[in-house]
Amino acid sequence: MNNELAMSTISETVWPDGFVKLDEGRLQVHPDLVSHFRARGWNYLDNVLRDSDVSVTEERDIRDNCTVTLRNEESADQVRVYLKRHRDQGRPHAHEAHAEADAVERCRKAGVACMKIAAVGSRADVKDGNWHSFFMSVEVGAGKSAYDLAAEICSLPAGDRERELTSLLSEVASVLVQLHHARLFHRDCYLQHFILESSDDAKPSVRLIDLQGTRKLTGSKAVYAQIKDLEHLAHSMRGLGLSNVEIQLWYQTYFGQLAGHQSSATIGLLIRN
Repeated sequence: MNNELAMSTISETVWPDGFVKLDEGRLQVHPDLVSHFRARGWNYLDNVLRDSDVSVTEERDIRDNCTVTLRNEESADQVRVYLKRHRDQGRPHAHEAHAEADAVERCRKAGVACMKIAAVGSRADVKDGNWHSFFMSVEVGAGKSAYDLAAEICSLPAGDRERELTSLLSEVASVLVQLHHARLFHRDCYLQHFILESSDDAKPSVRLIDLQGTRKLTGSKAVYAQIKDLEHLAHSMRGLGLSNVEIQLWYQTYFGQLAGHQSSATIGLLIRN
């Protein structure tokens, strides 16, 4: 089964009310994935936190990032998920997993195209150095980012490059405008965090991931965060070798779409900064 079919089996579900509680509430699992968890033997929080049969893609003192393919033995269905596990290292328990799930739900309610929550788990009895929580999301498409696709597009002949790059970055702008219109700010907003749900040359679609730093802000904090999101994306584009003219055209696309949502005075302030 390919990833798009696996993704299509996961319905939109409200966090946290629509999730199934296991292990006395320490595990909250998407209802479409309960059978997948049971097939893997993930009936308790520790089963997930201590599972070594996962593909670790990044490991830090306080976190590891993993990929896992979950299989439903009854239907032969499979779903690829991303697992982010957290542990304490002499600092207060920050509830990272639930904070990211809450951010995803705020985005979902605002109509922002973003990843879907697969499961969240946490424990109250945290000891220094121990794994204490995890956040799990369903893979978007085949896991390819807008940055990866843009890098491929940049090698095309000039005419094709302009057309396909404009289409891709316009889609990125649309998702970002929806986010900012809801006064939500990613705060780690690089092209690598826009994942392709569809790579259709005519109309690519993307979903936003890694929302653990996303916040709802107002006033001067919101202005600063909005500028920061825009500058992070411009940094991504510079990394791809886009010219200043191409980056300015992207800004024009973003602000053109934003004009229907924010006042001209606010947009003027953002442009000046």
